[in-house]
Amino acid sequence: MQEIKATDHLKEKIADNIKVEKQILLVLEAMDSIEATLRNLACKIIQEGDLNNKEPEDILEQL
Repeated sequence: MQEIKATDHLKEKIADNIKVEKQILLVLEAMDSIEATLRNLACKIIQEGDLNNKEPEDILEQL
């Protein structure tokens, strides 16, 4: 009987781990998307040229 309880407990732990892994993958995908967006913004900012005399708000408005 204890073996059955232990097996059920392990199955629950494995299921919990799988859920956590799926959540981690979703977070990593979101981070990849954010990174791509930041890279695109950086490219646009670089294309704007002289940014030294501009406020961040002004740069964002131009994007």
